[in-house]
Amino acid sequence: MMRLTKKRLDMAETNGSFGHEISRDLTDDAEEQASYYFNLGGRAEQEGRYEAAIEHYRKGLTFRPTEKFAAYFLHNNLAYCLNLRGEHVEAERLCRLAIEIDSGRANAFKNLGISLAGQNDLLGAAWAWIEATRVDARDPRAFHLLEKLLADHPELVSQFPGILNELEACKKAVETEQNTPIHLFEICQLKYVPDKGFLELQDGVEKEMPAEDVKRLYTEEALVMVGGYPYTWCSIMGVDKTKKSRWKLARDTDQPPSFKSRSDYLAWRRQLRPMLILRDHTIERKKEN
Repeated sequence: MMRLTKKRLDMAETNGSFGHEISRDLTDDAEEQASYYFNLGGRAEQEGRYEAAIEHYRKGLTFRPTEKFAAYFLHNNLAYCLNLRGEHVEAERLCRLAIEIDSGRANAFKNLGISLAGQNDLLGAAWAWIEATRVDARDPRAFHLLEKLLADHPELVSQFPGILNELEACKKAVETEQNTPIHLFEICQLKYVPDKGFLELQDGVEKEMPAEDVKRLYTEEALVMVGGYPYTWCSIMGVDKTKKSRWKLARDTDQPPSFKSRSDYLAWRRQLRPMLILRDHTIERKKEN
């Protein structure tokens, strides 16, 4: 993660164009550049500035990131914004690229369905939303889109043999996830300070931590998430991927299991799916599109 001054970030936001001079001044690393513009795009989206978000995501993609998390969500989030603007053909292309990068996430399948529906390919949209629910039934948005599609277009039942069976299977998967308790584990407390870098809090003592170590120990996703909340202590929480669970607000967390060695503990920690708890103790995740 690059070290950005608030002045430079505000300059970039004000200028809007994000010229190469500013980019080179911030960092020469293409992956860091891509993550920088990804975070700017997310910030713009949260503020409802979708045109600015599109510009940031497009800029991030020019650096051709290879790290899976940033590459996936730059494509996916840009597709989401383009769908809002009615540019469904380009959104479809970006969604398919995101799926090639990581087919284990539901977001791009969901947005692919929206782009196909926008092009009147209703059968294609139905398949995309079925696949999104299969991939991650914890997120029910694709299932609800599928439900509405069939309610609005009952003729699809005759065009798509078995679609009612698929709908029922999706419904059961979503209901199962909603009734499964969440298992949260606190991994660490981190803070990103522009011009200084990342800090880790251990036993009340602040310790500098290189971005490379954050990524290695806590995954690229945790690195990007903490970088999106500068000057804020964030508890990195994990949901055990071996346990089916759903996201929800929670204050109490489970105790992590015991391990025979530190290497076993680190291996377990890296397979957790990270999320953030800010200082007000409410769970915050970057809005996923």
